[in-house]
Amino acid sequence: MSETLEGNQVKLSFKAKNQGTPFETVGVFVPDQNEIMKSVAKQAVKTTIITRVARAIGNLFGGTGRLVSDVAVQASSVAMSSQPLTTKITPEKQQKVVVDAFAPFQTYYKFNTETNEWEYIQPGVQQ
Repeated sequence: MSETLEGNQVKLSFKAKNQGTPFETVGVFVPDQNEIMKSVAKQAVKTTIITRVARAIGNLFGGTGRLVSDVAVQASSVAMSSQPLTTKITPEKQQKVVVDAFAPFQTYYKFNTETNEWEYIQPGVQQ
């Protein structure tokens, strides 16, 4: 097996010694519920602060100022909402991503307890 970490994804390649072409797939690190809630709370606080400051400045300058502040608020909201959710990558999360990515391919492998190695099982061939 080989794995290459790229941002919130890991590229994986599964290959046993008796296998020709490896299976390749991508695993994705997904934030857990707590991380999502923290991110949403931070975004809400940022949006509230930006909105209040922009509106206060807009009110100082009257009609045109309010229009400019409305545009600034919308632009900041779009910018913050387009930021992808990220997660801290830990060894435990990385192991889970690898195991989850391997699951669709597990029927093509068996573990040989005598050699302590994974072996490839060709589809349609009795073992």
